[in-house]
Amino acid sequence: MSWRWITLAGWSVLAAVIVAAEMVAHTVGRRLQGFEVIMVVLARSRATRVALLLGWGWLGWHLFVR
Repeated sequence: MSWRWITLAGWSVLAAVIVAAEMVAHTVGRRLQGFEVIMVVLARSRATRVALLLGWGWLGWHLFVR
């Protein structure tokens, strides 16, 4: 198994954890904040929006260019 497949598996596990956390947040109610609310709070500042954009671009470049 190559490092690329190990990295993709790690990101897949991370995505599954985020989806599971989102499902738990919706099941429990509004006591827990969902991913959407967290992203809205992070995106209030221009600096964090730029950081999110750069991080998303870096991730896409390293995962999908090859």
